[in-house]
Amino acid sequence: MQKLSYRDRIIVLVVLVILIIVAGVMLLIKPKFEDISTAESELSSAQAQWDELNGKIKQVDAIKERVQKKYDESVQIGSLFVDIKRAYTLERFIQEYIDKNGIYINTNASFTDPSIVELKPYSLETESLEYSIGQSANLNDTSETENSSDSSQETEEENQSLPCGTITIDYNATRAGLMQFMQDIKDSGKSIEIKSLTINNNSYNTNPDAVLSGDITINVYYAQMISDVDIGGEIEATEPQQ
Repeated sequence: MQKLSYRDRIIVLVVLVILIIVAGVMLLIKPKFEDISTAESELSSAQAQWDELNGKIKQVDAIKERVQKKYDESVQIGSLFVDIKRAYTLERFIQEYIDKNGIYINTNASFTDPSIVELKPYSLETESLEYSIGQSANLNDTSETENSSDSSQETEEENQSLPCGTITIDYNATRAGLMQFMQDIKDSGKSIEIKSLTINNNSYNTNPDAVLSGDITINVYYAQMISDVDIGGEIEATEPQQ
C-alpha cells in the first residue's frame, strides 16, 4: 500500500478529529441538552404548581384569619349571655345575688324553665314639635331635609328569639341592699333584665336602712356557648389524602 503523504495524513487526522467531535456531540452532549430541556420543562411545571399551591395557602391563611375573627367576636358576644339553665339551676344562679345583698323571700319565689321569647329591636321615637312661632323663627327651614335624612337612615331589623328564664320574688330588703342588688346585676355584664319592680306603699322610705317590700320580676336570657374550634385541624381533616 502506498504510503500517505504528510498532507494526506493531516487531512485524515482532521477528518478523524471532526468525526470524534460529531460523535461526542451526538452521543454525549445532545442527550444532555435534551435532559436540560426536559428538566427546564419540569421546573416550569413545578413552578406553576408551586404558585398555585402558594396561592391556595395564602387563601387558607386569609380564611383562617376571618374565621378566627368571627369566632372571637362570637365568643365576646356569647359571654354576655348566661348558659342555659333549668328552673332549679336558675334558682342557684340568682341565689348568689340574693344572699350577698340580704334579699329575703317574704312569701313566694318562682323560677321557670327556659322558654323561647322574641326580642324586638330597640327604637327611639321622637315627636316633632311644630308650632307657628317656631316655624316663623326658623329662617333656615331644614325640617324636610332632616326628615328625609332620618327616614333614609332607618333600616329594617329582624326580631330575634332567645331562650329565657323568669324569676319572680316577693321580697323584703333594706333600701341599700335592694339598690346594691340591682347594681350587682348591672355590673355582671350578663343578659339579666329586671323586668319589673314594685315597692309596697306602706314600706317606701328613702332611708338606706329602711326595710322595703314588694315584688320583683327578672328575666335571664340564655345562649348556647360556642365550642372551641381547631381551625388548623379542620383544614387538615379536609385535605385530600395522597
